[in-house]
Amino acid sequence: MKRTLPPLWSPFLFFFIKKTRYAIISLGHRLSTMVLPFVLIGTGLALLFTLSTPDLIYAVSLVMLDSFDTDQPILSQTVGVDAIPGSISSSISGEDILGGERDLEVNISKGKTPGNRLGAGISAGVASFSYGSSVAGSVKITWDGPDGDAVTLDPVGLDGLDLTADGRQDAFLLSVELDDLPTTLEIQVYSDGENSSSYSLSLPGAIYSSTQYVIPFSAFTAELGEGASFGDVGAITLAVSADKPLDMMLSSFETYSTLTAIKTDNLLADNNEDGRANPGDSLQYTVSIANPADSFGAEATGLIFADIPDENTTLVAGSVTTSQGTITSGNGQGDTEVTVEIGSLADGDSVTIVFEAVVNDPLPEEVTEVANQGFVSADTLTNLPTDDPETDLADDATLTPVFLAALAPVEPVVTATKSDLLPAGSSDGQIAPGDVLTYTVVIAASDAEASGVVFTDTLDVNTTLVISSVATTQGEVTSGNEVGDMGVAVNVGDIADGDSVTIVFEAVISDPLLEEVTELTNQGTVTGSNFAKTLTDDPDTDATNDPTVTQVVSP
Repeated sequence: MKRTLPPLWSPFLFFFIKKTRYAIISLGHRLSTMVLPFVLIGTGLALLFTLSTPDLIYAVSLVMLDSFDTDQPILSQTVGVDAIPGSISSSISGEDILGGERDLEVNISKGKTPGNRLGAGISAGVASFSYGSSVAGSVKITWDGPDGDAVTLDPVGLDGLDLTADGRQDAFLLSVELDDLPTTLEIQVYSDGENSSSYSLSLPGAIYSSTQYVIPFSAFTAELGEGASFGDVGAITLAVSADKPLDMMLSSFETYSTLTAIKTDNLLADNNEDGRANPGDSLQYTVSIANPADSFGAEATGLIFADIPDENTTLVAGSVTTSQGTITSGNGQGDTEVTVEIGSLADGDSVTIVFEAVVNDPLPEEVTEVANQGFVSADTLTNLPTDDPETDLADDATLTPVFLAALAPVEPVVTATKSDLLPAGSSDGQIAPGDVLTYTVVIAASDAEASGVVFTDTLDVNTTLVISSVATTQGEVTSGNEVGDMGVAVNVGDIADGDSVTIVFEAVISDPLLEEVTELTNQGTVTGSNFAKTLTDDPDTDATNDPTVTQVVSP
């Protein structure tokens, strides 16, 4: 018994399907990570596979044949009401439609049970076809330009449209939301009335979630004359014929590239260490060309990568590397461009090409960025540009901001406090000769990293350093823990912005102590390579950068 579904022209169902479907690639947008059901079509073969996308699928130029966002009223032929065989058709105009007009035609060839019908319509972003029980016929969508004629095909109505997008696209991408029973979908491409190509797509049925079918242009066979040229297209038709109960929904029809190419940049040699590209600095470009994995296992052949660096940069000859293929230009003396003959790229494989370029010095004052874009050619693509994955733009060059002047380094703010601690066992809170004082020094950096930090401390003449008492949370104690050491020295190293280092050491108060001595004074010094000398500060007073003073009571 046939599964029962709500009427396919239900506005609610149209809306629900459209809102919950996946979109694969759209101009100027990225796709979040997800697992998409895909079908790749090859000559005489259609295989369902699952493509696990990377974190992002980068935007590429495409030709949108139809997003089905322009509604078209339901057309239907009903057994017992309409003449059989019979036909009904309509045309609709819309900005999202290739050529500005879509023709829809419903043809019923037979039907036995009165009330059963064959219908089709477009609503809320979904094209829906429904065949009732015992009904046979076809539904056809035609894109042949704005001729206002839904019946007669104009094979040159699209006026020589380039479906390859100047060599950047080599396949169709058809999104199927629903197909409950096995059927065949026929796509025909016309260059004119004497030359066309077709492909019969066999759908397996039992499709209840968004499934994308990739159909390479190379899979089409000549139907008329020498076949269609996909760079010179006059009309396209998509037709479904069935003689059994069938429900189908389509959500988009567009072109697609079977290869991807992205390029990233990296500041390789920052001569003044300002974190920006300046004249004389070196840039490293990394190009990744991929043939996405699929169950069909299609190999990409004849791949060649070519790249001419920006005129305000100079290729570093000898810097070109590739994970596959032969470098034919870029590593020889005097080479000014990169060329790599990659060869064949197996299904699911990728190739990585890396090269360097130096920002010219001197650099014209008006230059604020350098642009780099390479191109991939193959047996099915002639002009696939690299894309910058850090933008939402399609097929855009990789841009690197450049600055004539070096950025002045940010000097860190370094603070250092030193506190004293009463000796253990001092019940009256008074410090006397022979007692042991514990000094705690905290050095902190803010605004920027403090580099090459060194702490030194010369003790009050009325105290003696306790050997082996010096400890630090970072760095190396270079004085204070060896016999004969008179002062403290710690090679702290770099202190990151927002971090601090604590140093602790002990000193014994002289005994006997001269009667006139009533206090002890101690102050350490902090130096570094990118900030001014800093003195320790007593946190128990309001004064700044003052030494730590300890009151002493003589017996």
